[in-house]
Amino acid sequence: MGPVSAVVFDRVKRQLEECRLVVWFDPERHYEDIVPALERDGIPVETFDGSVFALRRRVESYLKAAERPRLLVYVAADEECLRWPLVELTSAGVVMKPGQQPVQRNTRLAVVARTALSDRIGAEPLEAVIKQVEAGFLSLSELDALAERGGASTGVLAVIYESSNAADIALKFLADESLDSKLAERKAERELRSLLELAYGFRARDSSLPDLRSAFARYLLGTELREDCGAYLPVPLRELPQPGTSAHRDAALALVRTWRNRRDLQVSYVDHADEAEAALGLDDVPFDFEALRQSVAFRGLEERLQSALEHVLTERASAESLRIIEARQEGFWASVDAELLSRWALDGAIARLLLAADAVQLAAKRQAGDASTLVRCYVEGINGEDPWCVLDMLHRQMEQRVHRCEMELTDEHEAFERLVARARQQYTEAAGLVAEMFTASLERSGLTVPGYGTQRNTFRASVAPALREGKTAYVLVDALRYEMARELFSESDSSVDGELQPVIGTLPSITEVGMAALLPGAEDGLRLEPIAAGRLGVRVRGSLVRDRKERLEYLVRSLEVPTYVGRLSDILPPPKKTREAIEAAQLIVLTATDELDGLCEKGNIPMARRLMDDVLVQVRRGLRYLFDLGVSTAVVTSDHGFLFGEILDTASTIDAPGGQTLDLHRRVWVGRGGAGSPAVARFKPDALGLDGDFEVAVPRGLEGFKVPGGHAAYFHGGASPAEIIIPVWVVRPVKAAKAASAPISWTLTPGTRTVSTRFLSVQIAGEMSGLFADRPPTVRLEVRSGKAPISRAVASSYGFQDATGFVELAWADDQGRRIRANAVTLMLDIDEQVKQVTVALIDAKTDRVLATCELPVSIAGF
Repeated sequence: MGPVSAVVFDRVKRQLEECRLVVWFDPERHYEDIVPALERDGIPVETFDGSVFALRRRVESYLKAAERPRLLVYVAADEECLRWPLVELTSAGVVMKPGQQPVQRNTRLAVVARTALSDRIGAEPLEAVIKQVEAGFLSLSELDALAERGGASTGVLAVIYESSNAADIALKFLADESLDSKLAERKAERELRSLLELAYGFRARDSSLPDLRSAFARYLLGTELREDCGAYLPVPLRELPQPGTSAHRDAALALVRTWRNRRDLQVSYVDHADEAEAALGLDDVPFDFEALRQSVAFRGLEERLQSALEHVLTERASAESLRIIEARQEGFWASVDAELLSRWALDGAIARLLLAADAVQLAAKRQAGDASTLVRCYVEGINGEDPWCVLDMLHRQMEQRVHRCEMELTDEHEAFERLVARARQQYTEAAGLVAEMFTASLERSGLTVPGYGTQRNTFRASVAPALREGKTAYVLVDALRYEMARELFSESDSSVDGELQPVIGTLPSITEVGMAALLPGAEDGLRLEPIAAGRLGVRVRGSLVRDRKERLEYLVRSLEVPTYVGRLSDILPPPKKTREAIEAAQLIVLTATDELDGLCEKGNIPMARRLMDDVLVQVRRGLRYLFDLGVSTAVVTSDHGFLFGEILDTASTIDAPGGQTLDLHRRVWVGRGGAGSPAVARFKPDALGLDGDFEVAVPRGLEGFKVPGGHAAYFHGGASPAEIIIPVWVVRPVKAAKAASAPISWTLTPGTRTVSTRFLSVQIAGEMSGLFADRPPTVRLEVRSGKAPISRAVASSYGFQDATGFVELAWADDQGRRIRANAVTLMLDIDEQVKQVTVALIDAKTDRVLATCELPVSIAGF
């Protein structure tokens, strides 16, 4: 029972206790729901049901009693209509009705409301409430709700917006125009204007509710813009309306920030902010960098800050510019605008690359060590510096993002291209310096690098010992650079354990040689033989292996253990027949991305890039399936590394040695004789661990030989660290005790109500619903058409794993109760037939679907 109803309930009971017989006239039927409560409290009640005679018969026994009876007679009618028929009852007892005296018997709703609310809301709001009751705008139940909420708002507003809090009412007014009709019906527009002025200092002209809403939004956003920019506020905006008091200013700032930060209200914030930005003409207002940096209210200013920062990066990168970019990547506009988030992530990748290039160049110029020292600098770093391989990783990540980025062909696009060109040039200079130093050190050492193993010893040193211990997987990935394996290794969770070792690859660093170097018996030496014009074959222990088929056949013949041979993609996930074959085998040999060379030769560069982007995800998923099928150790390695094609576009090309050419690639020449060049390093076969009558020549830096053919996605064959330092990752499953963890209630909130572009932003949030907090899961987000994935994650507010596209979530507080909200940008590969998609949140470790939501598709031009 609400507070106002309780006042009436108590009054009726008191009159019954004092007078025994009460006749209660309620012509407007305000109180008919209280009568059953009185009956439950033990009070005898008789109700007028339209028949006076029936009522008199029911109360006759009470009237004949020796003592005045204890009885409530409830009449939902006006006394004037029934005065004489009920005169015997009214004479024997007392009457309660609207307007009755004394006041204790007066049940007029406005009188009861005043009594009940006088100590709950202020005097001015109370008078407004009483007027609304007298006008018939508030019912008893609405008054009860108002009394329970308390607060300083006017009554009708509290009923319409189901809150007495000024901020709640203002936010609902801004976000929900569907309630405008109720405001008009109850004539509450004036009360709303009074509330906005009283709470926020906003003085509104007489206008329609939509105009009032837009003006109030501009007032709030302008107040925040003024506050954020401070002394840097542009002169044309200094006449914007502003709160007259500090209290109003603080209230307005708190309101607009709550509006923006509440996910359920963000669509309305975005709409009003974009509308206000246009109305204020901000596109034509000059903002300096500090003003843009401090402002968060408007999308257009965010985009201008982004362009300004990109201009800064073109001149010179700094740690401060990177901090700004990373903060904006976690900011509001990046969380609701997928393309903005993707662009901020790209800017961050460029900034990190530029900073790393400067650091590597500086460190390399100080370093004059031997090959072993340079390898150590590359794979683990010295003197507290980052490993130089991080430079290659950051460059790869930048190139991935550049090729996913979509921009209109405008002056801004040209400026962005200049920034990308500068980043590539900076990388080329740093990586080229490292390549020259490393190649020279290999020349001096005769390709001997003390302290580091060789690729040719991989099977004997890593695979054979694992085979003696149990079921082993040997995963051979074409073009898996050391930095890629390192990234995958560093992002591994506690379910696996192992070691990542760098080994020195085999020149020429091409697939035919590198894959042969990973076979059993390669430790005894390899022999290169020309098998056709421009093609080399390799002999291992006398067997000629020319391609994947012959290499795998040789491997199976060389071992006396049950062996399964296949492709990594075949086990993602493995069908029943494959599972049975793997379970029966002692050695599982899987190859991955072996189509890469063919795709590049055919000019299918987009598919080659897609294959390279996907390989780390495939390796991670493949390992999990292998361990589920009983594999106790997996050895993941590669034939060679690579350089991106864009780098050779920025580096110069040089003439190949000529002479008798047995094989020629952009990065390596194999042959006899020919001309020498200061730009070229030459190696004899015995220094390479090879047998044959030939020499191998490679560019000293990142240059490429002049060869027929056009652009390709990547090149390899040379002696740069990115091409010849090979990863050997020995990884084993860890059987950990299952930790007790509480379920998480997940929420997926798309940035738009409809998929209308190739980019989609989805915010992940969640709250733990149990008692025990565990580490939040690493997840992946994907968009599906039916059951088929049609998306690729390209960025997130935080925790994005470039290697796999997974997102590492974190708690928002020390108690581990709430997931820190994370906006993820997805790039969609969608066709015109798709009308609806499913967004799925998936546990990256178990592939369990955690949450889904549906979205309609309406892309312009389809």
